[in-house]
Formats: sequence, C-alpha cells, structure tokens
Amino acid sequence: EEVKAFSEGLNMPVKTMLVPTASFIEMDGLPMYANTFDEDKAFDTAREILGEDLIQIKDIFLAYRTVNPGDIHLYYYTDHHWTNEAAYVSYKAYRDDWDNLNYENIEKVVLTDEFLGSLYSKALLSDKKKDIIEVPESIVKEKYKVSIDGKEYDSILFMDRLENKDKYEVFLGGNYDRVDIQGKGNKNILIVKDSYANSFVPYLLNDYGMVTLIDTRYYHDNIKDLAENGEYDEILILYSIDNFAEQKIHLSKKLLS
Repeated sequence: EEVKAFSEGLNMPVKTMLVPTASFIEMDGLPMYANTFDEDKAFDTAREILGEDLIQIKDIFLAYRTVNPGDIHLYYYTDHHWTNEAAYVSYKAYRDDWDNLNYENIEKVVLTDEFLGSLYSKALLSDKKKDIIEVPESIVKEKYKVSIDGKEYDSILFMDRLENKDKYEVFLGGNYDRVDIQGKGNKNILIVKDSYANSFVPYLLNDYGMVTLIDTRYYHDNIKDLAENGEYDEILILYSIDNFAEQKIHLSKKLLS
C-alpha cells in the first residue's frame, strides 16, 4: 500500500520486483517446516495490491528452474544473495525481453571462484562448495562514471573487495545511501533497493543513460521529491521479499517522509 501511495501523482511507470528467497525456490530440498516465512501469502498480498505493476519473479524463477533442471544457479550456495544468472533472468523479465534468454549464451568473466558468503559464515562448514562470482564481459571492459558519496569512480566493480571476506561487495563496493551511474543508453531509471540490486546493475548499463540507486537504510531525504525532480523515465523498487514484507528497511517511512 505504501508503494501504491508513492506511485500516485508520478508521471512515470513504477514497477516493483520482489525477489523470493532461496529456501522458497529450493523448498523441495529442505526439511519440512524449515522455512517459517509464508512467502506464498506475501507474494499473493503484493499481487493483490500492485497488480500488473508487480513483476512476477517468483513464478519466473520456478518456471526457469523447471525448464533448466540441474543446469541453473539462481542463488549462491554459501550466501543469501541471488547469482548473476538470477539477476540476468530478472532483468530480462523487467524489460519483457525473452529473446536469447539462455544465460550460457552471454559472454562472462569470472571475478572469483573463492566466494564464501554470509551463510557459510554462520555455519562454518569446512566442506562447503565455494561460489563463483561472474559478470558480463562488457562491464569489465567499459568505463562508467560512478558517483558515490561525492567521490567519482570509473567502474561499478571494486576489485579490491575480492580480497575481503564479503566478496559480494565487488559490486559497487557495498551499500550506500545514493549511487549515480552514467550508462550507455538514453533513458534514466531510479531504483529504490536493497543489496540484491547491486548485482542487477551490470545488466542496466547498456540500456540506460543514468541509473540512480537509493538504499532506504541510509538515505534520509524525500524519495518522492527526488523522483519528481530528477528527470527519470521510470522507477523500479527492488527488494528481497523477506526484507520487504518484514519492513526491515522501513520503506514506508522513507517513501512517504
């Protein structure tokens, strides 16, 4: 309902993408009652309120997994975030572009094959398989103007973070209140997000001229004012479903303040 209130009066499309958890998509491999959060109910509620403005990622992931059994990796083994394959499929869904969907057909660069994420840190399983972090090849080759906290960078990748424990921070260096990126396209997009959007960004930069990322955990200005005055063509609200449903990010206060 907060998102609907935020959308009212804006002269641009506002879409919402809620990312299902790995435990929901991989439910058939879990013990009974392992996942206590009712994601079906949360997605049904979101669909009732948002209608066509909700991008049906849950259904898309389940269908994609069914068509490609055993060959897909939508979530890291050792971390709660989605992989770049999942981000790629989600971006194709957002753009309603289903041509050449196969992730294996795009040129990629492996940044590391030594990723042990947040789930590994909690369990500390010595025999756990390490994850691969990969990105589209064009993101490594191209230079982009990136503004974070008043500092300018020429890439969205912070390669030094691959030496840290949390290698997911290779995307944008972590989470900040606001990030502005100049891409190669013509349209401008505002994304209100949590950390799942960080690895979604690489697929935006050939299609959008300006990408602004707002993380409501750190951003204290009025987002609606920014949307109205920032010359954006579209807005995407992108969160993991559990963060969004439990309002860990206090989205309503930030959007309507």
